[in-house]
Amino acid sequence: MEPSLTKTDHRPWPLPLDSWRWKQSLIDVLFVHYPCPIEKLLPLIPRRLNLQEFEGNCWIGIIPFKLEGVTMRPFPPIPGISNFKELNVRVYVEYQGKPGIYFLSIDATSRLAVWIGKHLFHLPYKNAEIEIKKENGQIFFHSKRMEEGDQSEFSLSYSPTPEIFESKPGTLEYFFTERYCLYTQTPKGLFRGNIHHIPWPLQKAKAKIFSNTLFPEQLAEPHILYSKRIDVLLWNLEKIHSE
Repeated sequence: MEPSLTKTDHRPWPLPLDSWRWKQSLIDVLFVHYPCPIEKLLPLIPRRLNLQEFEGNCWIGIIPFKLEGVTMRPFPPIPGISNFKELNVRVYVEYQGKPGIYFLSIDATSRLAVWIGKHLFHLPYKNAEIEIKKENGQIFFHSKRMEEGDQSEFSLSYSPTPEIFESKPGTLEYFFTERYCLYTQTPKGLFRGNIHHIPWPLQKAKAKIFSNTLFPEQLAEPHILYSKRIDVLLWNLEKIHSE
């Protein structure tokens, strides 16, 4: 385990007793968050999960980034399939006192990652074409879903400010980023996957959104954050409630 990942005193609960299963690095991570009425989101999540609110709002996160060094323990990264691009759409939930992430969709450029995500993690992965480029201090991102009958798009440009900070408990930035598990629903029940990383090194950012057809509703102005890089460990899913 990398030295940075041995830091655990910031976690809301201890690391799992068993070994982590997957390792990956997230690069050029942008957090685009929209407030959304709870009644719009409730039909989209499993009934046993509780949607979390911050100061009276639920939030949808659109998170574009690059993945590097995706590795399944104990194997080394495999050239050509360990690096790809993703676009996550997620909401914030809680079960049995553990706040976490519930994914509404995950677009990815790797067909193998889409297959693994669907079959091993039971997550809503979708095939997509994604382009990321940097030019004159700006980062340009464009994603187009490549599924039958679904070519939803998201494109924007953004630039981060220089100052790096860690979020503090009780802030909106902490609510968005400091989450150490994910939840997913399968025909066999509700599952949780533990996650570990250091506290997110964050930067504020400015963004201009060109296209967003991921949601039919008109949403308010987004809250924007950026992180240059973070290393993440993931554990196998554990069943927490049977159907």
